[in-house]
Amino acid sequence: MKINLFMKKQQLRFKNNNIIWFIVGILFLPMFVKAEEESELWLNPYGITGMTHYQLEYGPGEEISGIKDNVKLSDNLPFLGAGITGIYRGVSVDASFVTSSGLLGDIEQSGEYSDPNLKNIFYDRDIHLKRRTWNASLGYELLSNNSENLVIFAGYKQAKTNYGWVDHEYKTRNRNSAVIGIPSKDNEFNTDGWFLGINYSREVDIFWGHKGRLGLNFSYAWLDGELETRRTHKEIEGGLRSRTRYENVLSKTRGRTIGINWAAGLPFLGEDWSYSIFLEHSDYGFEAKSGYFTDTFFSDGYTHEILDLNSYDAKETIYSINFSVSYFFD
Repeated sequence: MKINLFMKKQQLRFKNNNIIWFIVGILFLPMFVKAEEESELWLNPYGITGMTHYQLEYGPGEEISGIKDNVKLSDNLPFLGAGITGIYRGVSVDASFVTSSGLLGDIEQSGEYSDPNLKNIFYDRDIHLKRRTWNASLGYELLSNNSENLVIFAGYKQAKTNYGWVDHEYKTRNRNSAVIGIPSKDNEFNTDGWFLGINYSREVDIFWGHKGRLGLNFSYAWLDGELETRRTHKEIEGGLRSRTRYENVLSKTRGRTIGINWAAGLPFLGEDWSYSIFLEHSDYGFEAKSGYFTDTFFSDGYTHEILDLNSYDAKETIYSINFSVSYFFD
């Protein structure tokens, strides 16, 4: 069956435009407020660094493709980022961007699997992995005094995870033997959607009168997922042959994020400086809703619908520790 993907791409492009305008509105809202009451507005730019333990699992791919694909990523990603928060009369807006691009080298793996003829194939794999996230949110203080705060918030977030790999396949465990195949893959897993959450924090005395705030954070998200995959398998044994398969799968999920946060001042830099340490865990199970593929195995050149989507249900698990330094303008 021939499928036209133009309308789906247009829908995704329209959704991305909504994200852009939402973030622009979040960023510029404090500027409009400032014209009315400059003395009650605080702007808080901050820098972020930290480490994410990222896990992504799905597969194996359809048997009809003839290209096995069982994804089980699990690695630590260092990241850098920046953000800005505006606060006015109990209303806060926040926008941030975080990326791991250029901070991690290739991941090396080795293993074996059985081909359709039940022969063992041994492989060495080089994986590249990077992840970028955008967040924008609007919050409101339900409770605020010298000792505790309670804030509800809502917002939009988007994440792009890019990974790919190149295998060198061998007939035996001896890597000095001739290479019999070179499979490769480029993959992009995009997620975006709305979230709603609550944060409670309380002032805590540390030592010698130095105080900080300990907070708990919980949010729930409704996300859309899009998985785009291009796999190529070059068979060298018996003459060079190449086969390419492209897949596009759309999915949905609902998931939670929990976190704990510590924030305190940096008096040696001045009263307007502060730091924050944030531990966070997110867990999402994406259910595939629709999918399409093209495969050079077929001579018709058409785009076909993926009928068995169970293999494309994805599980994404994220653990992260963030450290940020911020400065308050008033």
